[in-house]
Amino acid sequence: MSKPRILKLSFATGLAIFLSLGGTKPSATASFHEWQVKEVFTNASGSVQFVEMFDSFGGETFVSGFALTANSDGNIKTFTFPSNITGTPGSMLLATSGFGSLPGAVTPDFTFDQGGVSGTFFNPNATNLSFTFSGSGDTMSFTGASLPKDGIHSLTDAGAFGPPPGTPNISSGVNSPTNLSGSSGSVNLAPEPSTICYALCGIAPFALRRRTARIASF
Repeated sequence: MSKPRILKLSFATGLAIFLSLGGTKPSATASFHEWQVKEVFTNASGSVQFVEMFDSFGGETFVSGFALTANSDGNIKTFTFPSNITGTPGSMLLATSGFGSLPGAVTPDFTFDQGGVSGTFFNPNATNLSFTFSGSGDTMSFTGASLPKDGIHSLTDAGAFGPPPGTPNISSGVNSPTNLSGSSGSVNLAPEPSTICYALCGIAPFALRRRTARIASF
């Protein structure tokens, strides 16, 4: 066999090996399968909620068509990502409509209604809750009793920062919604103290007036 013929066969063999072993590598890594559920927040009524996801691997931008599901005691709601994301993955924020206009909030990357969710995404009063991303299979689960509903605190899984699958490490802390651009904030939806005072303190003067009126009538 001539030398040029041998060189051509060697090149073809090398190319075939590259395509079978390494040629498909970029499409496998530039995908979606390392996203993890990191933080969950709700107020008492469920009118304001957010879920933050986290991924530290570059290229994980192809989320279109995948879903984040919320399971509240068997009642499942599904958010389907309407598009891929751009930029470098990090924290990705999904929230209720109007969340970005709240004092201390940041603009969410997606709102729940954009993914086909109507009403609240999950039930704040459920006994058990779990959130699962279909692209990675990652799930964050906890009891409803452990979920803060004071309008200040949220639940964060520190295990979402580690390499997948990660060891769950869920704890309560002041909410810290962060979006893909790296903007971070914190909302305070706790009831105003004055509102509570008006509701409770207003009873005492009324009772005192009634008592004074009775004494005066004797």
